[in-house]
Amino acid sequence: MSQIKGDLLASLLNDRALLAVIIVGQLLAIILTFSPLIKSDPWLTLAPVSLFIHFVSLASLSSIYLLKKQLANASYQQQLIVLILVICSFTLATSYLVFTLEILNSISLFEFLSRNLLIALIIAVLYAQFSIMHAERGYSEQIATQAQLSSLQARIRPHFLFNSLNMAAELVYHNAEDAEKTILALADLSRAAMHCDEAIPLEKEVLLAQQYMLVESWRFGDRLTIDWQLPEKLPELKVPALTIQPLLENAICHGVEPNEAASTVSIQLLVSSSSISFIIDNPYLQQASKSRPSNGIAVENIKERLTMYFGKRAKLTHFIQDENYRTKLVIPR
Repeated sequence: MSQIKGDLLASLLNDRALLAVIIVGQLLAIILTFSPLIKSDPWLTLAPVSLFIHFVSLASLSSIYLLKKQLANASYQQQLIVLILVICSFTLATSYLVFTLEILNSISLFEFLSRNLLIALIIAVLYAQFSIMHAERGYSEQIATQAQLSSLQARIRPHFLFNSLNMAAELVYHNAEDAEKTILALADLSRAAMHCDEAIPLEKEVLLAQQYMLVESWRFGDRLTIDWQLPEKLPELKVPALTIQPLLENAICHGVEPNEAASTVSIQLLVSSSSISFIIDNPYLQQASKSRPSNGIAVENIKERLTMYFGKRAKLTHFIQDENYRTKLVIPR
């Protein structure tokens, strides 16, 4: 249990949790009032018992909401203890208040308090146990996901480094000075490839993409024009390392290399309140695209990594428009 990390109290403060608390509370009221050990009319007892349970549960949730800032950095175990203490405290206080109304004649104060406290304690402990089981399962799934993610990202390294070395070797024969600059830039990119199992700030990811395109501009010279359309300030967001670069590599491989005429690759970044979108436009040559090997593995790799980081909210799509090939990457904020 010492490895479990999570915010237990925050998981109680949402619409689904509130609905679950109300439903479970009502089921508990029905079980208590229709028990064969209860001698009174269950239909007359159901309303006050339901009111009692819902008052205790909703008052406990309200208190937890007020304490969420103070408990934001508390451990999972500490949050469990607070949850149990809050539920038991409200149960005792509400039970004493009900007893003072003198509507219960056949039971003593001690017996009434002890019974209610025992029921509340059992419910709180059961919830704590289920929470621990859920947290342990989530931790195991997180470990498995991280292992799968590392495997996916490890496949990027040899692919990227192989292409980088080929690029540097090609430049050596054309321009030694540019080749030296290229090797230094590739060193930064290769260093990023060695740590591609990490999430990095968006600003750094864009910088790596710009370095890659700078290297390609040295290789193609006047044949390649790069149009960067970026906002003045990039949003603070972490993305999987080397997410954009393989998409740019596809644009170069299929839109620039086979094209004898001058080509333009446009990279646009659009920012909204809920997401950021990368739009990459490059020339589309139908015959050349059929004859050149596809980089589909890298694209599928990116899709899988995005899904593991952001779920289904991240999208990677592409389509052909006129003589342009457009790739659109949407990442939730």
